Amino acid sequence: METASNALNTLFLGNTALQYLLFFGFTLGGILLGRIAYQIFKNILLKLAKKSENNLFAQLVEIIKSPLIVLIFTLGFMIGKQFLTLNESTAKLLDNVELILIQIVIFWFLLHLIDLLILRYLKPLTEKTESSLDDHMLIIFQKGIKTILVVLAIIIILSNSGYDIMSLLAGFGIGGLAIALAAQDAVKNLIAGIILLIDKPFKINDWIEIADLSGHVVDIGLRSTKLHSDKNTLLIFPNSMLLDSVVKNYTEHNIMKQILAVGISPFTPVDKFNEAIETIRETVRSIEGIDSESVSVRFIRFGESSLDLEVVYGLTDSHNWKMTIHNVNMGIKGSLDKIGVEIAVPIERGYPGDKV
Repeated sequence: METASNALNTLFLGNTALQYLLFFGFTLGGILLGRIAYQIFKNILLKLAKKSENNLFAQLVEIIKSPLIVLIFTLGFMIGKQFLTLNESTAKLLDNVELILIQIVIFWFLLHLIDLLILRYLKPLTEKTESSLDDHMLIIFQKGIKTILVVLAIIIILSNSGYDIMSLLAGFGIGGLAIALAAQDAVKNLIAGIILLIDKPFKINDWIEIADLSGHVVDIGLRSTKLHSDKNTLLIFPNSMLLDSVVKNYTEHNIMKQILAVGISPFTPVDKFNEAIETIRETVRSIEGIDSESVSVRFIRFGESSLDLEVVYGLTDSHNWKMTIHNVNMGIKGSLDKIGVEIAVPIERGYPGDKV
């Protein structure tokens, strides 16, 4: 017993082993209690809040549970520190650590609170309007406020840690010039994104074409715009490129042109060939999703082993256009089989094109 007591009272760097044990015990205890509190909030309070009609309480529990771990750990650290005998410099260092941890908790909570307030009070207002501009501007506002808060937090933490903020800002001024030059493309894309949101040359789900690439618009962001092409690939265009390029919006006119080349056997008699032209025309007109007034069938050339017809038609459903094209192709094949006309070389070279 006396040996253990002597061991606990052994001095090391001005503190006994017992003092260190108490310090680390309270610090680790803070971590453990923080994890327990997190699980209580997550598995008990949050579930109870979600079952109740008080949605605000559930959202508050959600944003508190993560910063709470750091807060309880900080309290354990502060209590444990009281058992240590510290010199002035070490005490000041640990005091700064405490202050930084508390500031992290406060700003962490504020960041989550901003998301909560915007989601609860501002987002419902933007959803009531028909324009998507305010939805995108709300995202800009949210990111801007959070960025300002993070910068403010960094400045306050550095200032409380003893750094000369004015000297740091002066140093950043030189580096900021280099950063500004490097970020000019990003800024250009950001400005272009805002102009696109205001001008609205296209919207989500529109079918557009840029530089011979086309697809449905799936996202209009501040930096880039994303299209989903007919080849099941994601096309990403910098907004500055869209602003400087010719953008064809086919959905704006509700009709997309499709061109199909159909090769008829060169041994087909003239009367059967004329019947094939009329049959194709009527078949395409009868298919759902086709603008009947836009349908035309022309004999365009003598191919090497076929009599080539050009079938032009307009798609009125920009969302199900793939299935409509399938129905057109199947309809042409079936109708020609019925009248006994042989297809020599069917070649599809269609693409959504100009307004019919």
